[in-house]
Amino acid sequence: MSENPDLELAIARVLQNAAEPLVKEGLTALDGIFQTEAGNVLVRGDVLGGVAVKITDALVVEGSVVGEISKPCRIEAVGDVIITGKVHHAEIRARTIHIGGEVRSSELVSCERIDVECDLIDVNVAAGDLEFCARRARDHQLRFAQHRAKLEMLKKQLERDEVQLHKQCERTSTGLKFGAAAIVLHEPDRIRIDLGKFYKLVGDKGEEEVTAALKEFFAKGLIGLIGRLNRAYIARNPAHERVFLQLIQGLRKLVFLSRRVDVLMREMECEREALSELVKRINRTDRVVSVRGKVYPDTSFGFLPLDVVISAEGDIASVGRRAELRVSTGSDTSRRALKKQGSSGQEETEMRSADELREIALRLDGDYVVWGPLDEFDSLAV
Repeated sequence: MSENPDLELAIARVLQNAAEPLVKEGLTALDGIFQTEAGNVLVRGDVLGGVAVKITDALVVEGSVVGEISKPCRIEAVGDVIITGKVHHAEIRARTIHIGGEVRSSELVSCERIDVECDLIDVNVAAGDLEFCARRARDHQLRFAQHRAKLEMLKKQLERDEVQLHKQCERTSTGLKFGAAAIVLHEPDRIRIDLGKFYKLVGDKGEEEVTAALKEFFAKGLIGLIGRLNRAYIARNPAHERVFLQLIQGLRKLVFLSRRVDVLMREMECEREALSELVKRINRTDRVVSVRGKVYPDTSFGFLPLDVVISAEGDIASVGRRAELRVSTGSDTSRRALKKQGSSGQEETEMRSADELREIALRLDGDYVVWGPLDEFDSLAV
């Protein structure tokens, strides 16, 4: 573990907010591409060589990330990335990034904030990465479209089966009665399933648990109730029992087809809400980069505007241009030239002492990247 209390707190927060992480004892170029959908990943050791890492949630590295000049390490995580050691020759993309050691000859790209506890040397830093967020948005849109296409197909099948089961019941000599517990509803031209009351009874459970409960309810409760409603019909003729069982099979198919429709509708709503929350989070997040060490020449900071829009296809675009701050060597080694390019295209340069670029924070304020001491950052203004 890290001796830095801020890093330890960040690691604890990430690992406590999810299921047990997948643990690796280090990664090297021999691993090639390490990709998993297991959720959080904890690496107890270094990530070395030109390995590529893709994580569907958060990544914690209790060690360093060191790639090669010609083949950097590439890390991409949907959630947070926390690295306790140094980062050299690496490209990291994540929702947030927190690094405990020196960062050199690397690229850090986040949707939200970036925190570095030591020096930045020849590093490209970008906060508010829309390309990364846009991929997530398109994933939500793709899953939504897939669910919708499947839902339309299932709804058509459901409508056909509702009408068919109704006609089968009507063909019997007395007409079987399936109406039960406000779940199986007889309508003029169909038999409709409404599982709303059942969902209230089972309460807040996972989809698999609800489906298992529905299977038990159908087998132990619903069939018995419908059997009692139709006892006279079944007892009148031995052949009626066979007809009854065939129709029960059709009813079971109808109940669980309705269940699949309900699950798909909820999954579609989850994708819609996730997409909406993604855009809201991008718009409301105050993107910040904090550096507790020194900022050396050949380092740049880029910030995308806070306001973004999303198209019907799930493409995200910012309202405005990227604002940048580039640090280069000044008139001598003790001076730094800071070239600022605003989001509206204006450029200006200022000279500062190298010692001033220590323990600073940066963010977008209006058109420009502003910076200042960490302890005075909240009062910064353009």
